Amino acid sequence: MAKIIARKNNELTIQVTIKLTGSLLEMENTILDSCYEPGCLATT
Repeated sequence: MAKIIARKNNELTIQVTIKLTGSLLEMENTILDSCYEPGCLATT
């Protein structure tokens, strides 16, 4: 889950929380999917 923590002038601070459960492969996929969230959040 990604959320905007702060926005000041030309800077945006985004926090990402990733729940690591399941197998190593499942965790890797969760991490990869979570990497897209901040970009989507920042552009909206």
